[in-house]
Amino acid sequence: MGRRIYGMVGVALISAVVATVGPAASANSAAPASSAAKASSVALVQPQASKAPEHSEAVAGSPPSSFDSCVNGPNGRSCFQKYGDKIWVLDTYANGRGHFASWSNWLWDGNSWELYREGFCNNGLTAGVWGYCDKEFYEDSTNPNPYGNKGSGLRISSCDALIGCSDYFWIRNNG
Repeated sequence: MGRRIYGMVGVALISAVVATVGPAASANSAAPASSAAKASSVALVQPQASKAPEHSEAVAGSPPSSFDSCVNGPNGRSCFQKYGDKIWVLDTYANGRGHFASWSNWLWDGNSWELYREGFCNNGLTAGVWGYCDKEFYEDSTNPNPYGNKGSGLRISSCDALIGCSDYFWIRNNG
């Protein structure tokens, strides 16, 4: 079994990440501006963001020759591969804690970006080994999404359970 990094400190950090990894700007092409729920006159599917964050264990794999976007974090790196909706995580420091990516999926409701799902991809593999979590996110062009419009984007941070997380990167899932 791989190393799990969700100890007491990890759980506290994950809770803090979930509370703080929030929106930054407002426009359909920019990162989300508000995580507050918006009322709508259209009957929509109940958003999954009300559920607990998803926790996935990374599977060892050979990363692609290039990624769509990456971020370096404390003692690791997290990347997104649009084709296949894979989040890749690399632990670069053999400290026994592993490394994880914190991600959130945002959907456009026609007026603003709304949080739809969020979670973590834990690489508890040996340091220096790439691992990935295979996710299924809405594509940017899916119309309608559960909020009645089209548009899908992701925020991904690279995290160490004791040190914390990097700033996130924002990417539209249009691949």
